[in-house]
Amino acid sequence: MYIERDSRKTTLGKEKQTSSEYLSKCLDILICYIVQELPHILDDILSALASVSGRKHPSTIQTKQLKACLPMIPVVLHLVTSQVFRPQIVTEEFLCSYGTILNFIKSIDSGETNLDGAVGQTASEELVKTVLSIFEAILQHPVLIMHYHLTVIDYILPPLISLVFSQNVEWRFFSLRLLSETTSVLVSHRVMAEERENFNSDNKLLCLIRESLLPQFEQILTDPDPVPAYALKLLVALTEYSSAFTRLVEENHLVSTIFQVILEHQDMLLGNTIQNAAALLNNLVSYNSSNMALLYEQGLVHHICNLLIETAALCLDADDKSNIKTANNLFLSLLGILHHTLIYTANIVRLTLQAQKAGIGGDTQAAEDLLLINKPLTDLISLLIQLQWTLPDLHPWLHLRPFWSMARKNT
Repeated sequence: MYIERDSRKTTLGKEKQTSSEYLSKCLDILICYIVQELPHILDDILSALASVSGRKHPSTIQTKQLKACLPMIPVVLHLVTSQVFRPQIVTEEFLCSYGTILNFIKSIDSGETNLDGAVGQTASEELVKTVLSIFEAILQHPVLIMHYHLTVIDYILPPLISLVFSQNVEWRFFSLRLLSETTSVLVSHRVMAEERENFNSDNKLLCLIRESLLPQFEQILTDPDPVPAYALKLLVALTEYSSAFTRLVEENHLVSTIFQVILEHQDMLLGNTIQNAAALLNNLVSYNSSNMALLYEQGLVHHICNLLIETAALCLDADDKSNIKTANNLFLSLLGILHHTLIYTANIVRLTLQAQKAGIGGDTQAAEDLLLINKPLTDLISLLIQLQWTLPDLHPWLHLRPFWSMARKNT
């Protein structure tokens, strides 16, 4: 029976109208019955998993219960992916139950619970994959995540964050991708955006990320590809959401690791890792209270110069048009970093000059050192002038010329 297809059928003729209406009513009854039965199916699954939670060797009765209930997990996935069932079954109650199942998956992943002896290793691994796929299917419809954002944060994100540190590479990557995409949806949500101005230690999302994720985030950034790309994407979303996350990135000593990731991926300039790293650095330097001294110390100028020169070469390559859009977007992100860096430098120099003029001193040596550090950036002005005819989007950045001129004059 093809419920998806049949639910969209229309009457083809008057002679078939009565039959079609009858079948349509039958179909509606069947859909309603399945929707009503789903909570009972979930309860049976939760009961079976709860009975073996923390056990290494389930009993015969428990094994029989698992074998009867766990095959229904793919049915849940099928219902969630169905446009007929999804709007009716994805409710707050459903997401709470799903979060509980995800906690059992966390227990299985940690080795606290072992289902291999009961259902076999293959079935146990397939269970984890299918459960994660259920949330992946829900995530394809951001309106559901936004509507139930509190439930998602309370019940789903905690076990999902735990799975990000799984010893299983596939599950670790799958969980991180889901976490990254979920966070991007959550922080763009209107209600969450309204909380941004009052973002404090009581914010659940902040507490969750700060306490459960960031302390071990360096490990994730150094994982093999494509994990760093999604880790950086997560940081981009968080730092765009609130300056509090910018401080957390610095406090958890992630800046040096971010530059190390850039260095390791510089031969894949147009990959997602470099794109996300550039966006993250742009967020960091644009924050007024960022520790710019730390960024300079870790090689901000060196890395940005290299990336700008290499990206400019791609933008100017007339023979390769396939990646020109990606190269342009990366170049504009790098220009954003350059913009905030030069603004920061100009402000330091201006304050020093004002202090000298007022006869109250001023740390001229620090200002001079800063200008010397930035000299490689000011030396790029000829490259930007050349690129302004290639990249129309570059024109707004030409207002930076006065800063460049001042910097070059003082160096």
